[in-house]
Amino acid sequence: MADISYGLIGGGVMGLEHIRYVNKMNHADIVSVVEPNKLQRNLCKKEIPSAEFMSLENLLVSKNIDAVIVSTPNHTHFEILKLLFKSEIKNILLEKPVITDPGDVLKIKKMAQEWGGKIWVGMEYRYMAPISELLKETQAGTIGIPRMMMVREHRNPFLKKVGDWNRFNKNTGGTLVEKCCHFFDLMHLFLDSNPKKVFASGSMDVNHINEHYKEGKPDIIDNAFVIVDFENGKRAMLDLCMFAEGAKYQEELSITGDRGRIDAQVPATWAKNSDEPTNGRLIVNMRKSLRPEVRTISVPKDLLKIGSHFGSTWYEHLGFLSMIRNNLKPEVTLNDGLRAVIIGMAAEKSTRTGRQIDLDGIFDNHGNVISDVSELRC
Repeated sequence: MADISYGLIGGGVMGLEHIRYVNKMNHADIVSVVEPNKLQRNLCKKEIPSAEFMSLENLLVSKNIDAVIVSTPNHTHFEILKLLFKSEIKNILLEKPVITDPGDVLKIKKMAQEWGGKIWVGMEYRYMAPISELLKETQAGTIGIPRMMMVREHRNPFLKKVGDWNRFNKNTGGTLVEKCCHFFDLMHLFLDSNPKKVFASGSMDVNHINEHYKEGKPDIIDNAFVIVDFENGKRAMLDLCMFAEGAKYQEELSITGDRGRIDAQVPATWAKNSDEPTNGRLIVNMRKSLRPEVRTISVPKDLLKIGSHFGSTWYEHLGFLSMIRNNLKPEVTLNDGLRAVIIGMAAEKSTRTGRQIDLDGIFDNHGNVISDVSELRC
């Protein structure tokens, strides 16, 4: 089997996680890295000492790269993609969110179509084992027709990152874009419909309030409720709190249908380094039986030690590699990534205006983004 050679753009926290998972794969190697920060570059070298460290310009003309992983700060994605679309590289794993400016939505879609390669957007939460099992049960009809979805993430504050870029909305797109596009992607995946309207309430109440930077004080919210109504009459709610790292389960999802409800629980990041069980759970609650069935969902310990997403990045990489080898379509498309970002942008605007944000006319019947969303700019 031929080796697949990767280029990595961005060797920060998430870039290092990608490195460690690719290192575990057979016949796949990161051979080139673009990382201007000296500290992060040295951390990358410890993981992949044989890789060549180069400029972005040199990576773009490299002849020995089959795919590129982009894990740079959010606000850099648009310009990096513009350059990649002009290169001969035809496989991109792009960390979320795709973009941070609503005005760039149709621009990036048009450029990607002209480029003609494959983009897989890094929505690794799809691949968390309890969430994957929840999706299988839902699609199998266990609870009948799903009508409502609840997503709760109670977790730690934003991590410290290079240059503290993630403390400001102008760089992240806002917490409900940066952090929560994962959950808006899951809502669409489970409820299989276009978002119709979004209402959100959120603020910055605990985290980062005493921090000061050259750019000023942080302005990212640390808690929110978001309600999303879908065209098919289904609805979903997000409960986000980023000062609740004491919770045993960091992500909890519930899907309720006319026959029952299923819950998925994903352990908090700290659990993998403690005496607490690191297993996830699936709880099947049927209306007729009134006897909840609890299933343990485990992930190999070696995968848990590598990253912070309950092993999901590993399964994401297996899918991405299969896409390249077998000439498959991406499981998480550019349009999926854009849809999730649009819901997040609408939620951010709702928190600032106190108004419901309507998304009528943004998507066609197939869920494709067809309309400019510049009005979502806050």
